[in-house]
Amino acid sequence: MLAEPVFRSLKQKYPQTKIAFATKKEYVGIFEGHSSIDQFFCLDGDFGKLVRTVRAFNPDLIVDLHKNFRSRKLAGKFPKTQKLTYPKPRWERFLKVLSKSREPVAHTAERYLKASDSEPKLSLATFPKLQTPCSDGQRKWIQPERFTVGFGLGAKWETKIWPIEHFSQLAQLISKSFPVARFVLFGSEEEYELGNAFKKSFSGSSPVIFVFGQPLERVKICLSKLDLLVSSDSGLMHLGAALGLPTLGLFGPTHPVLGFAPLGEKSKALTLDLYCSPCSLHGTMPCFRSRRYCLEDLSPEKVFEETDPILNSGRPKPVLEPAPAVFLDRDGVLVAERDFDYAPDNIEILPGAADAMRKLKAAGYTLVVVSNQSGVGRGFLTLKGVEVVHSAIREKLKKEGAEIDRFYSCPHWPDGAVEKFRKECVCRKPKTGMLELADLELGVDFSRAFVVGDRITDLELGKAQNMCSILVLTGQGRKAQEELGKRNELGTVVKENILGAAEYIRSQTNEREAKRPTLC
Repeated sequence: MLAEPVFRSLKQKYPQTKIAFATKKEYVGIFEGHSSIDQFFCLDGDFGKLVRTVRAFNPDLIVDLHKNFRSRKLAGKFPKTQKLTYPKPRWERFLKVLSKSREPVAHTAERYLKASDSEPKLSLATFPKLQTPCSDGQRKWIQPERFTVGFGLGAKWETKIWPIEHFSQLAQLISKSFPVARFVLFGSEEEYELGNAFKKSFSGSSPVIFVFGQPLERVKICLSKLDLLVSSDSGLMHLGAALGLPTLGLFGPTHPVLGFAPLGEKSKALTLDLYCSPCSLHGTMPCFRSRRYCLEDLSPEKVFEETDPILNSGRPKPVLEPAPAVFLDRDGVLVAERDFDYAPDNIEILPGAADAMRKLKAAGYTLVVVSNQSGVGRGFLTLKGVEVVHSAIREKLKKEGAEIDRFYSCPHWPDGAVEKFRKECVCRKPKTGMLELADLELGVDFSRAFVVGDRITDLELGKAQNMCSILVLTGQGRKAQEELGKRNELGTVVKENILGAAEYIRSQTNEREAKRPTLC
């Protein structure tokens, strides 16, 4: 993230130059659409392929901002190409850790600029900047009355994490002083339990949205919806600052003098500035004191003192007017069930599905797939495999003139074989975590939304969010219908397939001008 100013600076200095960026595939989504980057080289484990791709680009200059074994090895494959290398201030920073000097080293972003032969001075003009993701140009912007506040709960090293009870107490303080629409929690899949701990200790009435283990392009979109981000010292902190969010970074064992403070006009690093800090370069060392004074004594009240003027200084940012949506189960509704045996070449779009998508889209509905993919937690599938299948579904529908706006899936299973996904979560249907995430990302009018599925859990999902649920008789639908009969639950809308469900939804829309159908 801190390399972003380099791209803009080089492009401004050499406007005719083509700039390529070699990075991990998961980071491409952050920079996709960046006006100063012409091409991406993805580091996907095939080093030979990477070298061939770079060779085809035929660079005149290689700027090595990482200076690790892999980047030096790649640069070494081009002995005749001019190279510029980032001078890592490892010893200078190490001396700061030993001496506890408060004279700051040059910020990492500034060193990157200097290494690339760009403008070396940091200023508002050269701070990292990312464009807010594009929105639907056909929808109106409205002014909300309540704030959306985000918390970055985790960090790469546990020693850098602000206590969860502090985050919870801060949320309570904010809720008492300001109207809050929702709190949004960010973290990796491994940090999911931090979110569960927050929910358990938070007694406020504001909804709590989980953004854990999500791809970075989705994290970027969700961050762009915030009015304030409070985060442990992490990459998320830098991403929020680059998006122009008011961002408060919480520093404990690390320290802003080491050159990693958040950069932004509305950003600030908070630290107690204790005598023992910084105690390591990146927070990797265990605390040598009886407890972590640097973070435990950074009280919620002190952090609230910094959030108060931010939220008091303006209104919540405009949001897109909520839109009607149809939430679709995937297996047995959109595609034929295959009992965990899914691959791009065996995906079968069910008859009428593409036609149903076209009709619903023409009626103005946002189309969202929400599916339980417990095969990931059970060890039968991988997250990457699920994403590949979703891409294949998109392509098959696209060929028939249909599209899905978003795919969400829950990989968890409480008794799964994969420890990473073995947990109680907020997203497994009929829990509403995926709907809440879709609402944050897309803006959903649940009073004009429907759920279409083939299982009891799909119907319960709609009921939990107060939406109309439609049972289709494909997939597991007939078994679900029998179960409804045994429960003597009458009044459920039942249709033969997804096309029948789409026609029903359109009829309700036409008859009631998008008002909620009374049958549900």
